Amino acid sequence: MIINYGYNIYLLIYVVVIIGVIPISIMLIFGYLTYRNIHRIILLSRQNVHHQLVRMILIQVILVLISVHPFAIYITYVYITTGITKDSDQLMVENFLAIFFSIISYFYSAVC
Repeated sequence: MIINYGYNIYLLIYVVVIIGVIPISIMLIFGYLTYRNIHRIILLSRQNVHHQLVRMILIQVILVLISVHPFAIYITYVYITTGITKDSDQLMVENFLAIFFSIISYFYSAVC
């Protein structure tokens, strides 16, 4: 259990920003820049490489949303409900979800 309130806020921001927002933002920004660059190169534009690129980026974004985001949402829930007294059933469900989401979070690394 984390006692320091400032550290708790820091961890919450870390989970939301570093795990939740930054990976998808980087994928979308560099995907867009690559897409724009492919359209400037006439040979690649004729071969419809941009369609393959869009599919590839969408699959990666969906994998991140399915595998990494549930774990970030769960960690956020845990930090928000730190001060609440929970019964044994709720703790058991939370522990199950923690194990399930941590296993699912490895799915992105395994698929890529």
